[in-house]
Amino acid sequence: MQEIELKFLIPESRLKGMMRQIDVKAAKHTPMRAHYFDTPDQQLAQSGIGLRIRQEGDTWVQTIKAGGAGVVARTEHNAVLDSEQVEAMIAADTLSPNLKMYKHTDIAPALAPFKRKKLEKALVCQYLTDIERTTRVLKDGHNSIELAYDTGAIIHGQAREQRTQIHEVEFELLSGTPAYLFSTAKKWCKRYKLCLSTVTKAERGSLLLKEKAHSKATHVSISTLDIANDWSVPAYVQALIQHTLLQILPNSSAIVEGSLATEHSWQLYLGLRRLQAIYRAYQPLWSALSNDALPVIIQTANILKEYHDATVLRDDIEPQMSARGAPATDWQAHIDAISITPIDAIEANDFQCLLLDMLALSMQAIDADTEDACPPLQDAIASALDSQYAKVKEHLTPLLEWDTANDGSAETLAQYQDSASALLNLYYLSAFAAPCLPKKAKRWQKTIKKSNKHMQRYLQRLEQQHAYRNFADEQPDALFAAGWLLADLPSSAHKWHKHSTALLDQERT
Repeated sequence: MQEIELKFLIPESRLKGMMRQIDVKAAKHTPMRAHYFDTPDQQLAQSGIGLRIRQEGDTWVQTIKAGGAGVVARTEHNAVLDSEQVEAMIAADTLSPNLKMYKHTDIAPALAPFKRKKLEKALVCQYLTDIERTTRVLKDGHNSIELAYDTGAIIHGQAREQRTQIHEVEFELLSGTPAYLFSTAKKWCKRYKLCLSTVTKAERGSLLLKEKAHSKATHVSISTLDIANDWSVPAYVQALIQHTLLQILPNSSAIVEGSLATEHSWQLYLGLRRLQAIYRAYQPLWSALSNDALPVIIQTANILKEYHDATVLRDDIEPQMSARGAPATDWQAHIDAISITPIDAIEANDFQCLLLDMLALSMQAIDADTEDACPPLQDAIASALDSQYAKVKEHLTPLLEWDTANDGSAETLAQYQDSASALLNLYYLSAFAAPCLPKKAKRWQKTIKKSNKHMQRYLQRLEQQHAYRNFADEQPDALFAAGWLLADLPSSAHKWHKHSTALLDQERT
């Protein structure tokens, strides 16, 4: 069975108002105690599998979840157990799941890499949950959603004094179309400032065991993207968006959970830049790609980059300058003065609604008329690459003709930024399309990759030099670092110049 559910965190200021809408007369209150099982080295968690035995009212249910067909869809199997037998095993401290029941179910492929009997013997209770669930069903014709508010704690299986508090609301599609689920969630999101979270209770339990507040930043390699040549343009774009969300959602979730780690912000930024490239290239071909999305994508990405660049100056560049004898520059004060932080940008209603729109789009049913209205996939990809390659040529040609890498003006910096942005879009589009391109195009793709790599490095150095020079208006001591970085620019300019020249000399095949 595939379950489709959305999980949100609730601002404390909106909790009372939201509970008035959930805890209505028809609402149900269910205490849920659960025991989560895994091997001591968490082999199930590493395979994306969650296994629990949970009390739901007077019933005990064994549930296993594994990856599903979509970003928010998971394969789930539930089995009602003998309650007296479970209570007896709990009293004797012998509670253990039965994996034999999954032999002929749709969960069997997820367990195939494991030897059942060996896995059963290795399973231990890693953590427990003690949750009070309040549920209400929302209906509209044949569509229905279960709205569930969970409050309680996740408890360490071996050290019961260690626990993590839970306050979250879930929207689960019971019947009907995913479109109803997303449109309803969007209304509640706007009204109560909800923030989407992909952090499961199993993940929270795993983090509790590791004594960590957040999972590591998520990077998803484009090379894992699986594309078929005979797909339609909408199906191709859906796959690209879904793949990009695999990087966007875990990192945005960590930020709304309170992570200040720059790597979460940076990986989220990279995911949004991928999404930006998709929209710019394919929005004209599929009307489902809303005109309202791109401004939100760009604005959020810019906020994340500004904050990331400032932390790099503080944590990486400033220590390098100090080691070379430069006077200290207080970049922390600059960071503190940034008006919109990553968490502000991610908690914003516009961004949260964007995430829901992207999830809905990735699961949208595509009719034959929509597919027929689009050109063949190969033609669409070729057109997108040719168009973006032309933009890159337009931007890079004048830069390659300049004798000096940087004349010091803000206009020059902007030209490098525009060129680097166009080149990055070309890199993403070519990487996305790799499974559909002929082998003879591999050389062209490698040239794009090298050119983009060295252009991004050079631009970063150029932006850092400008940052120190601009800061010198407030702190004249920053001129030392500005001068050092300026002197370093020609050496880093050589590589991007070399590979970009090669790119412009090489036509796409």
